[in-house]
Amino acid sequence: MKKLLFALVGLSMLTFGAANAQYKMTIHKTDNTTVEIDLNDISEVTFDQTEVAFEYEAVDLGLESGTLWASCNVGAQKPEDYGYYIAWGETAPHEEGVAYTEDDYSDYYFDMMPSTIAGTEYDAAKAIMGEGWTMPTNAQAIELAFTCTVTWEEVNGVFGARFVGPNGNSIFIPAAGRKQESAVANEVGTNGFVWIDAMFRSNPEGAYIMWFGESPENGSVMIAAGDGSDKEHPLIAAPRVTGLSVRGVKTVK
Repeated sequence: MKKLLFALVGLSMLTFGAANAQYKMTIHKTDNTTVEIDLNDISEVTFDQTEVAFEYEAVDLGLESGTLWASCNVGAQKPEDYGYYIAWGETAPHEEGVAYTEDDYSDYYFDMMPSTIAGTEYDAAKAIMGEGWTMPTNAQAIELAFTCTVTWEEVNGVFGARFVGPNGNSIFIPAAGRKQESAVANEVGTNGFVWIDAMFRSNPEGAYIMWFGESPENGSVMIAAGDGSDKEHPLIAAPRVTGLSVRGVKTVK
């Protein structure tokens, strides 16, 4: 762009000294065609930049369900980016400085939302990532947590968990911590929390999550997920007003 502007400036100076001269600008396009423009017909040149929407990558981990997991969190553009902190059932992060509390929760009362929200108007993954993406269900989160090989890892200075699927492919989920009763995240770098699409059965003011953290004893990953329906692992939930990470999934039918 700078070269073009310099050329135009130079040509205008030449035209000043030779009023009868005619100059044409030749534009070489990427498809190998050219366009010629008479500079006498140009009054102004402007450049517009078009924003290209970020496309989330769907990673096949070789899971039995066929579920594809996004390569990064909702609101992130790299695996190690924390992305947005979103309350369960909301579809956008809070504005800067707005805490994640009951008073600031747009749909706090449990009777205003269905008990599972994947694919609904309350699904942050669908709203932000686009059609075909949803929040993970209990079954999908449990499958990820306990079918994959999970290790604690540092990626570009960011700590988190690496989930390696049966086929050898993997995703990295950063330990983004949580925003609870605060506008500032805590437990960053030590604990990761990812929303599941289902309300907590025993207390609908909560919803199920997947949680992971590094074991202080041997550096392995401690992990829990979902409603305990697999009978082998404990259930885990968080208050719905909490700002946590969202990781989208695609279901291959």
